[in-house]
Amino acid sequence: MNDDSYKSDKTKNDDGTLTGQVTAAMYPYYVELLGQYGWDDADAMFTNYFAKYQQVRGQVFGDSYLDDEGMFTALEANVKTYGESLTGTDETYDKNTKVKLTDKTIGAYQKALGEDYKLTTTVTDVQSVEDVKAYTAKMNTQLLANYEVSADDIGAVSICTVQVTDAKGPVGHLQPDRGADRPYLVCRQYHRRYLCVVSNRQMIFRLP
Repeated sequence: MNDDSYKSDKTKNDDGTLTGQVTAAMYPYYVELLGQYGWDDADAMFTNYFAKYQQVRGQVFGDSYLDDEGMFTALEANVKTYGESLTGTDETYDKNTKVKLTDKTIGAYQKALGEDYKLTTTVTDVQSVEDVKAYTAKMNTQLLANYEVSADDIGAVSICTVQVTDAKGPVGHLQPDRGADRPYLVCRQYHRRYLCVVSNRQMIFRLP
């Protein structure tokens, strides 16, 4: 409850230490949610994360106080930590004293592909779908709604394979009819005319 009457002494006197404990405790759960749902199912991510946050915060602080700032601060910190675990981080220094604040870290991508890795994606094997209405009728409407797109917005559909390469050659690919039960990635809109949704099928939608 976002009301001062619900604040315990721990909440009133926290210098950031207990807040940090909550954020750290939430990180493994955030990673678990990524594996279970992913951000394609944003509703499930938010609902489950914040329910768990309320539980963990109550255990650490011993009260039922809750506010949006605390919840989103923890989530944003977890998102940042997860991203850095993949990409690694550079050394950081205090801009005034020049004292080193953090060391360089090596991320999962760097361990797998080398520190100077650069990934390139290529779309191949593009096949146009003739009956667009029949195809879009079977799509996950909740997924589309998460990205403010409806089936009626889709004027054309193509199925394709996305090839991922680095300097040494192919490192993976995403093929049509992959068999996944749930979507796992949505690409950004590009050229303001296309929305690429990588899900259980790889699709490029041309918006009318």
